[in-house]
Amino acid sequence: DVIHHKPDPESLSMALKEMGREVDEQAIMIGDSRNDLAAANALGIDSILFFPETHHLMYDKQYMIDTYEPTYVVASHEETKAIVQGAAWE
Repeated sequence: DVIHHKPDPESLSMALKEMGREVDEQAIMIGDSRNDLAAANALGIDSILFFPETHHLMYDKQYMIDTYEPTYVVASHEETKAIVQGAAWE
């Protein structure tokens, strides 16, 4: 449904609109690629870099952190859940 794909933030904007939300402090992108993080940065929202042990075989974790500056870095779904549950989500 989008013309411009990630890293363009169009898909994130569309998802928020479909949920009846605006870009605000409650929006967060959970992703495992540079395109996910770049889209979050372009939209100005927080991001979680999901980086389980198996990703070390394909990606440079420090490069991802230094380049895209995710708000959080996690290695498991449990860590992601804890972050999301700890936020003031409606």
